[in-house]
Amino acid sequence: AWMLYQHFANGVDIDSPEDARMSWGKKLQPLIIAQAAEDLKLEVRPNAEDSYHRRGLLGCTRDATIICPDRGPGALETKCVFDYRTWMADWEGGKIAPKHYEIQLQQQMLVGDGEPYRWGIIAAWVAGDVHYFERQPIDELWFRLHNAAHAFMNAVQTRPVYFF
Repeated sequence: AWMLYQHFANGVDIDSPEDARMSWGKKLQPLIIAQAAEDLKLEVRPNAEDSYHRRGLLGCTRDATIICPDRGPGALETKCVFDYRTWMADWEGGKIAPKHYEIQLQQQMLVGDGEPYRWGIIAAWVAGDVHYFERQPIDELWFRLHNAAHAFMNAVQTRPVYFF
């Protein structure tokens, strides 16, 4: 909360420096997006400009928008898992996506592009294989995201700095 306060109240840059895994993830991202388009046989529009999308107080920088003729646009979030220990521990060998990635995708779906997206996919690259986790909206989480954003911005505007 302190770092977010500093960002919103004082414009402090809170991004951490890029490490090797982040660098490789960014390099692999266009390849994963292209593979997802091929595997899923859907149109995929990469966010090549890394543009930030907003809807109300919420925002996101999604990796790509995926277009399905039946369901319309959805969010596509790519992840690189560089070792099997992480895959087995955090992803339970492909049985789940880690909670923080689920929340990230849900926020991207909620932000949408003017209107919320009604579906999304996490594409996880693991040692040369891509695994897909398709998701629908979690209404309770969307409600909580809206409420948390409003509560936080209210706190930034009304509470003294030492509160954080």
